[in-house]
Amino acid sequence: MKKIILSICCMLTLVVVVFGMTSCKKKDVTYTVTFMDGETVLKTETVKEGENAQGLTPTKEGYTFDGWSVSVENVTSDITAYAKFTPITYTVTFKDGDEVLKTENVKYGENALGLTPEKEGYTFTGWSVSVENITS
Repeated sequence: MKKIILSICCMLTLVVVVFGMTSCKKKDVTYTVTFMDGETVLKTETVKEGENAQGLTPTKEGYTFDGWSVSVENVTSDITAYAKFTPITYTVTFKDGDEVLKTENVKYGENALGLTPEKEGYTFTGWSVSVENITS
């Protein structure tokens, strides 16, 4: 009888230990990754610890997207990532016929400074295209 009770106790102990181990499964740890453009929230993601955020590729007129201010790979804490942008720059060349008078690098949407060329016997009346609000 003692052997039966001891066997039953051992089996119950084994069942409790096995059940206890399977129910103590580690919870997934997650973090919040917030993608910003200045003060504007573009996207918020919940990411499991050690995984990469999916992110997005934001656009901004007149700029190229250069990435995020911090890495969004192998996430191990809450992150706020800010979009980094570089202004698009255009080269404006001022010519008189085939002669290059001046070349300027101008950021998208800005004006070229230009110049007022002088040529004996002529009055300068302007350039063949606008040099204001450069967008292409």
